[in-house]
Amino acid sequence: MKISYIITAHNRIGTVLIHIMSVLLDNKDRDIEIIIADDGSTDDTEKQIRKLISLEKYNIKYANTESYDKATPSKARNMGINLATGKFLIFADEDCIPHKNLVNHYIELLKKGYVGVGYKRSEKMILKLNSDNKEEIINSLAGMSHTLYFERYLKGHFGSGHFTSGSFALWREDLGEVRFDEDFVGYGIEDKHFGYLLGQSGLKFDYIIQAMSYHCQDNYNRPREQKTEETIKNRKLYNEKIK
Repeated sequence: MKISYIITAHNRIGTVLIHIMSVLLDNKDRDIEIIIADDGSTDDTEKQIRKLISLEKYNIKYANTESYDKATPSKARNMGINLATGKFLIFADEDCIPHKNLVNHYIELLKKGYVGVGYKRSEKMILKLNSDNKEEIINSLAGMSHTLYFERYLKGHFGSGHFTSGSFALWREDLGEVRFDEDFVGYGIEDKHFGYLLGQSGLKFDYIIQAMSYHCQDNYNRPREQKTEETIKNRKLYNEKIK
């Protein structure tokens, strides 16, 4: 079965390369294509990815929104979807470095009709956890979002409102014609709206804590003040769209 692994990127080429090699090295026996959905990077992202593609050793594809003056993550992810040829889609932000068994667990545990949301944590220790030991993972849960998400998941209350785009997966046939809304320009909330659209299409949500990622936050690719302002604007747009 072919897998499309879509990485959204912007001005973090070092992290992108680490992410790519993690996926390739840990999934040598799988039919997997990696798609870099570049949201207008101005560093060496395009140059380095095209160099990898030219080696013809790996199945890597590249798309660039060319939105150099603004953030357009919805457009980037939609471009990634358009390039994808796999039956199973995994999405990740470039700074969410996957556990070596992330792909395996998404495929093994995600049922059709569901969207799988992975467990992300900003401590690198998450990559050393035994992903087959669910108790060990549960004991590692810390912080309000992780703990509350899991408690709600256990009660059967895990839904579209808990969806985030840093690490998620779904079957291509379940995605259907649903796409990220490109009216959302700038940082934030576009993923919340996408989760809403998936829920409206009839899909359910599963919190797959065995699919773990290290959310590496060593450098910011856009100023925090800019992200805050754009999030406020996009939240208002989201509320208008779901009325």
